[in-house]
Amino acid sequence: MRSAVPLLLSLFLVACATTPTETPAARKQAEASQLAAAQASRAGKWPAALALWRETEAKQTALDDWPAAGQARLGQAQAQAALGAPEEALATLRALLQDTAYPPALRAEAQYQAALLRAGQQDWSAAQALLDAATPLIPTDHPLQAAIFNLRARAALAGGDWAQARSRAGQALTVARIEPGERANALRLQGQAAMRQADWPSAKQNLEAALELDRTLARHRSLVADLQALAELAHLRNAPEADELERRARAVCTAGGGQDCGMPGTK
Repeated sequence: MRSAVPLLLSLFLVACATTPTETPAARKQAEASQLAAAQASRAGKWPAALALWRETEAKQTALDDWPAAGQARLGQAQAQAALGAPEEALATLRALLQDTAYPPALRAEAQYQAALLRAGQQDWSAAQALLDAATPLIPTDHPLQAAIFNLRARAALAGGDWAQARSRAGQALTVARIEPGERANALRLQGQAAMRQADWPSAKQNLEAALELDRTLARHRSLVADLQALAELAHLRNAPEADELERRARAVCTAGGGQDCGMPGTK
């Protein structure tokens, strides 16, 4: 009869080999720093978030984790923009834009974030160039493609090209993996463009759909934008609900703090 000892010893060695090893201390520290930075960003504690994202980038770079380091750099740019320093944010993003150590999708996100900052400065030509650079870095069904189409739609609206704005927003809606928030943005943009073309039924349908979706998603600033657009449309149509929609927009804005949501007299 063969002894069972060799078999038991073999099983013991296999079990030891497959036992998960403890996460190294340096990795734990980097992940803890990243979690703290994300929490500070969500809470709007931007000075603390900026410091924590910088700390996270250094720790993740030391571990040769370029995706995590790149996410930390994106977090820094977000904090700098929130602190009213768009040029500093652009400088922070610049390292991501051309460095191939970072994954293509991360570089595309950096291009998009930089485009948003340029759009905020009304530099639509620079924004479009950044979007052109971002588009080929990601698959056509990537969620960011919808955001890119929507920003192109905003550029078309700013330039008075209503047909192009509707087309770009429509393209956003065809992206297979579009996120719900970007779907609402696309509907609002289509509604705004249709309103400029005096296509009242389409404008109302799209704006009401955006409002319903944003209400489901509990997006405060987007709800204000939806209600404002519906109020503008009602005024253009001489509809009786115009004043009520304006009051609702003001009430939603005020209840949410009245900060930077486009409603005069609410701060």
